[in-house]
Amino acid sequence: MRNVFLSYQIFDFIAIFCPFTPTPQKIVAQKPKTISSKEEFEVIKTHCMQGANMLRRLENFEDEPLLQTAYDIARWHHERWDGRGYPDGLKGNDIPISAQIVSLADVYDALTSERCYKEAFSHETAMRMILNGECGAFNPLLLECLTDIQAELQEKLQNITINR
Repeated sequence: MRNVFLSYQIFDFIAIFCPFTPTPQKIVAQKPKTISSKEEFEVIKTHCMQGANMLRRLENFEDEPLLQTAYDIARWHHERWDGRGYPDGLKGNDIPISAQIVSLADVYDALTSERCYKEAFSHETAMRMILNGECGAFNPLLLECLTDIQAELQEKLQNITINR
């Protein structure tokens, strides 16, 4: 789990600080509202491959398991359990577990965070949306784990909200 966390930080760093990577955050931050066209969404979807390709070009990529995990996360964090994600339409256990974990965490964070185009959803609403499949399909085992830790998640979310 520590490797997944560290790899996600590497991926997140690249996504935020690479000036030519059109991340969803960068595109949405420049807009007063949500994505409005299929073309914009297609551009946003390219960030998976751009981030993965940047990681693959790093020196010692082949010898660094942490970089390989970061690659998996960058490339496949938008894949969904039922195969309806992108960029490759992977399904089920074909999606690396690191990408599955980050995907679920990313969706929870997106739902419970305020964005320029929406208010933050409550913990309860976010959990309902995720568990009802409104945000795509996730590994049932990971959904069980999420349910098991939801009290801790809610407490952390409340602490974050209080400290803002």
